[in-house]
Amino acid sequence: MPRAVAISPRARLQLMDTLAYLNSRSPTAGKRFTERLEATYRQLSDFPLSGARGATSGTRRLVVASYVLTYRELPAGIEIADIRHGRQRETSLPADT
Repeated sequence: MPRAVAISPRARLQLMDTLAYLNSRSPTAGKRFTERLEATYRQLSDFPLSGARGATSGTRRLVVASYVLTYRELPAGIEIADIRHGRQRETSLPADT
């Protein structure tokens, strides 16, 4: 049964920054990234365990293009907790977002 996929406030800010950067360089790149994210949300909704275990306990990671999505399963569904470029340093996640 598909699960709801939500994005944390922290990840939403990261996503907005990423899209602003990509769109400033190439609107096509921004559109492609958005399409890939939408496909990833559908994947996580149907297959929440498809990502590898993350560095933080209870999290999983999925690579989308050059970006790493860190997510966790919650009773209400899947929460995207962090979105960063693969070359960016990983930062610790708060215990609950």
